[in-house]
Amino acid sequence: MPDLQATAENAAGQIKPFGEQAEFEKHLMTRFLGAVGQDPDAYGAISHAQQAYTTALVADVFRHPDRPDMGEAIRNAVHPGGALAGMMAEAKAHAVIELKTHENGEYNEGIENNAKWTNRIIDLVGAKYLELIPVGGDAVTWIQEDVTESVVEKSKREALNDAVLTSGQSYAKAEEAAKQAAAAAAVATGGKAAGLTDEEYSVYLGSASTATADAYSSGHNMSEKNRPPREQ
Repeated sequence: MPDLQATAENAAGQIKPFGEQAEFEKHLMTRFLGAVGQDPDAYGAISHAQQAYTTALVADVFRHPDRPDMGEAIRNAVHPGGALAGMMAEAKAHAVIELKTHENGEYNEGIENNAKWTNRIIDLVGAKYLELIPVGGDAVTWIQEDVTESVVEKSKREALNDAVLTSGQSYAKAEEAAKQAAAAAAVATGGKAAGLTDEEYSVYLGSASTATADAYSSGHNMSEKNRPPREQ
């Protein structure tokens, strides 16, 4: 996940991969996610991992309050995850609406069945990278629970009937769900993990929401343009 998010956007250098960063070409990564994201289980795993890692990046920003522009740092932290969320949403919509290879409900099941990826990411970054406080014990457990809940709730908000799926409402609804996930989970959970009060982190909810919306749109459009060719 650090490698994927760094490929999406890391101009500010806030993403620090474990070991050597994998060098992906952005258009090929987009095509890869557009292909594997059509599978409900892969969609669920990547969605959990993306939100967990984004939350960890936000927590890392809050743990360094000496940054000259915290708002910009928060925007940089959520932007890559927003782009990936847009790519995954386009892959899902392509599979459900155009290819008709899966039903919308299968993706909800994929989310529910792959919560372990939230735990794996938080365990990894909490112990070795972002120093979520305190490491281990109850704190890491509630961080995992909060992130998992946000991903599941996002999936429920995206649950679409046939009429909505075939209209422009589907994109707007998915975008709003992504914005809420970034603001409510990444900022709130990341802020609490860094020891901030509600008042201290809530001022950055708007920054996270706006940056996620911009990135979501960019990722969605990029995925659509780089869509893998359909097999004959």
